[in-house]
Amino acid sequence: MPLARLPLVPPQSFGWSSRIVSKAVPFIGMIVSGIVGIMFLADLVAGFPFRRVSIAADIGFILSSGILAYLSWSLQMSRQEE
Repeated sequence: MPLARLPLVPPQSFGWSSRIVSKAVPFIGMIVSGIVGIMFLADLVAGFPFRRVSIAADIGFILSSGILAYLSWSLQMSRQEE
């Protein structure tokens, strides 16, 4: 028996404009990437908060946070051009 499809709810019904949400997404991405980057950079340098369990993981997460920051910044710049 197939499941019933739920109707799609437009974003206006929640009181949020899709334009406001689309502008907030790059900022949230930059904030998250900054927090993750600082945490793993601190772990790589001082061994806090994860006691430097894996240097490769620290470097991987730092690179990933840099990539997320770049993609968020790039999205923000493309939104300003519109």
